[in-house]
Amino acid sequence: MRHLRRHAFALTTLMAVAIANAAENPDYLPPWNPPPAGGVQFSAAPVDAIADLHGDIVDPQLTVFFAGNQFMVVHDLMAPFRTAHPQYQRIFVETLPPGILAKQIESGPLVMGNLRIALHPDVYTAGKNSIAEHQHKHSWFAETYDYARNPLAILVAKGNPRHIRGLADLGRPYA
Repeated sequence: MRHLRRHAFALTTLMAVAIANAAENPDYLPPWNPPPAGGVQFSAAPVDAIADLHGDIVDPQLTVFFAGNQFMVVHDLMAPFRTAHPQYQRIFVETLPPGILAKQIESGPLVMGNLRIALHPDVYTAGKNSIAEHQHKHSWFAETYDYARNPLAILVAKGNPRHIRGLADLGRPYA
């Protein structure tokens, strides 16, 4: 169990790095991740494109619930993790909204149409306050770690033509 916690921490650290790298990479349009190798490839785009479910759903060695829109970095994150930790090759990852993942942990299987997923995460990521609230209410976690900080930013047009310097500037009337 201790080695799993260490690997979980390594995985979340890698995730923070991958998200930072993805922010610099303009290649954010689908498909984000290549399909798994092997098996019969069947696709009926766009109806069967589920961007938030990744990997091996049958008997995974590691199940990770990444809260939020991190689907586009899963492949870039999991490839180096598998290399660093070859004992984890069958990995299943969900990148659904944190509230859905929390309900799945608390209530049981996720049901999407005719698909039922009854897996419990080895690793769950969410905002610090959300994790603290779940821990206080349910005692779900053996350990918790802060692995990333998310400072808020205001993005402006190139050259900042409206001279926006802070939140108050967003309330100014513009012609």
